[in-house]
Amino acid sequence: MCTKPFKNISLGSCDGYTNITEPWRNQAFTSTSFPGFPRDDAKLVNNWWRFTGIGGDRVIPSCIASNRGGTARTVYIPSTYPTTESETPTRVSAYGSWNGCYNTQFAVNVALCPGGFYVYKPLSHTSANTGYVTCELFNTQLRTRSI
Repeated sequence: MCTKPFKNISLGSCDGYTNITEPWRNQAFTSTSFPGFPRDDAKLVNNWWRFTGIGGDRVIPSCIASNRGGTARTVYIPSTYPTTESETPTRVSAYGSWNGCYNTQFAVNVALCPGGFYVYKPLSHTSANTGYVTCELFNTQLRTRSI
């Protein structure tokens, strides 16, 4: 009987994510008068997510004003993102802002997947009415792949 060696990878990162395509997540969206405002991302904890579509494909890298991107408290990731395609995630810090930056800290796993897109796995969510706000990824540099 022949067997293939099992490759131990971080299952669920690049092969088990769910797309999020909500346009109101975009940092330029400023309406607070739509049904469901303010949105809260507690439901995203411990699952892999890919932001894609007109709303944006990357969590914003810097603090912006509250009441943007469909939520009251905006979440941003100022950490350095992975630059090598790998199914092994990098743990980074995300911050929720409310009347200033760095108010609430969250742990998030981020992976740069083959194909050049990021997936996110929030590991905690400690503040209500807090959501990930997105923008377009403009970085099109060549990346290397390691598994």
